[in-house]
Amino acid sequence: MSELTYDGQTLLGETFDGVDFAGISFEETKIHNCRFVRCSFRDARMLECHTASCWFEECSFNGTAFGGSQHDMTSFVNCQFDHTSMLDVAFLNCRLLGSDFVETSLFGCTIKGGDWSFVSLRNQNLSKQNLRNVKLAETDLTGCTLENADLRGADLSRTNLSHTKLRGADLRGTLMEGTDLRGLNIQGAKIDMPFAVAFALAHGGILVDE
Repeated sequence: MSELTYDGQTLLGETFDGVDFAGISFEETKIHNCRFVRCSFRDARMLECHTASCWFEECSFNGTAFGGSQHDMTSFVNCQFDHTSMLDVAFLNCRLLGSDFVETSLFGCTIKGGDWSFVSLRNQNLSKQNLRNVKLAETDLTGCTLENADLRGADLSRTNLSHTKLRGADLRGTLMEGTDLRGLNIQGAKIDMPFAVAFALAHGGILVDE
């Protein structure tokens, strides 16, 4: 199907199940209210495309070029992003539940709100990223760089923060229920009292009732 192109077209309200879009071009395509299940977008070109209120489930975006694309309230559920180009991509109030990012850099992407729970983001450079109010519950942030990131109000419940760099991050208002805070380096980070108490307890602190 590689000769097919959707460049500049509008896809509205369509459903695709098990379709192979490998190598197909969707440059500047508007994809609104569409549903894709178990579809392959391997090596597809989705440069500057715009998705809105779409549903992608168990889709493969390996080698896909996403540069300059924008996604509004779109769901990518249990999708695979392997060696995917994400330069200047915007995810606005999107759901990435259970998706896996392998050798795919999110540095420079815009992430506004949304639910990124159960996502594998190992070793991502998210420094200075605005992740305010983003849900990251049970997300794997192992080895991530979150230095000077804005995590105010983010949900980091049961999140894996092993070897995560948080120097200078704003952690005020974050939810940390069930998260292992031992060994974290929060030097220079902005924290509030609930976080300070939880951090102290994780490191052997003792609360004294007055």
